[in-house]
Amino acid sequence: MVEVVRGGASLGSVLGGFVRWVQRICAELEARYGRAGAALVLGGLLLGLAAVESTPSLKPVNHGVLYARLSEAPLSFAEENWVQTRILTPLLGHALHLRGRAFIALPWVFAWLFLASVYWHYRRRRFGEVASLGLASMMAFSTLVFFPLYGAGYVDPTSTLLLFWCFALHDRPLLRALLFGLALFNHESALFALPWMLLPADDERLVSRRTALNLALCALMVGLLFLWRDWVSSHAEVRFSNEFYLHRVRKNLDIIWELYPLGIFEAFRLFWFFPVYALFDSMAAREWRPALWMAAVVGGACAQLAFGHDVSRLMGLAFPAILRGAERFRTRQSEPSLERCAWALVLLSVLVPTYEVRPPKVLRFWPLWWTPFRPEFSDAIWPQLPPGAP
Repeated sequence: MVEVVRGGASLGSVLGGFVRWVQRICAELEARYGRAGAALVLGGLLLGLAAVESTPSLKPVNHGVLYARLSEAPLSFAEENWVQTRILTPLLGHALHLRGRAFIALPWVFAWLFLASVYWHYRRRRFGEVASLGLASMMAFSTLVFFPLYGAGYVDPTSTLLLFWCFALHDRPLLRALLFGLALFNHESALFALPWMLLPADDERLVSRRTALNLALCALMVGLLFLWRDWVSSHAEVRFSNEFYLHRVRKNLDIIWELYPLGIFEAFRLFWFFPVYALFDSMAAREWRPALWMAAVVGGACAQLAFGHDVSRLMGLAFPAILRGAERFRTRQSEPSLERCAWALVLLSVLVPTYEVRPPKVLRFWPLWWTPFRPEFSDAIWPQLPPGAP
């Protein structure tokens, strides 16, 4: 028993030393480059570490092929393209001359900006350097970054960045609605963020002018999305139409039934601790609004599983629950407790195998250093669409 206590104390001192080292590095970067500059440097570092952990593909894969093709002529309907309605990132890629195979760099840039934004936002909210970097690290070592690195060409990071700022700017309804609208035009899955977009923050009344304005603006953006999809459908065959999704609900639920618990876990792995803590703590304190908000975030992400079967990727939409849960943990415990807990989970997560769960397949994200031992790795796991496929 004494040896166990000593071992625990030793691990605690090691973690404390690591936390102090992280704080010193962040402080030096902020002193040299400013808070925004340090955020960009640290975001790039986290993106690089995530790449080592997940092995990025250097060519578009699966639907990434379709996005890359769309970036070459985003408003042309000469060829059928299944992702024609998801126009935002391909249009930006076209404008920035990141077209074709070079398009894969653009989602990675948005992933970098997302990680930098998380750090900068929490520093602006007076979180310490270690806690802010811990929260950004949890985002980096999750499906939010692993998947777009591994599945090059997917446009999810653009939506993630836009929805993060919707989460961060809850007191700016006009700007928030604009960002939400852009996210909808990037990928229709942003619709499933509506529950937490519409639910007022903890300190706001359920019925107020701001709530009504938020509802009206979100309804306007959803209406514009459906008008856009209808217009595109009148000019080209759209594979991912409203009818396509509605007609496959029962089949999709049958596909994901056995593997969805693993898929939900793999989205954020150990980092689910924070929303679980926040949910039970809110209910124990009889604070029903935070508990309802947390349930709305996770429930909205889970609702996607009726229409798509890449479970762990889709559950990435629940990332605000991880961040809000960590915020509550800091409030209820202390910032030093958040620092130690967040970094303990980040370091332990390296030991937890990472998978992309898309029933009936479970695909491993192998670390970069393991790739030389797996020569069949890339094409065997991520087969390319045939050249003639739409």
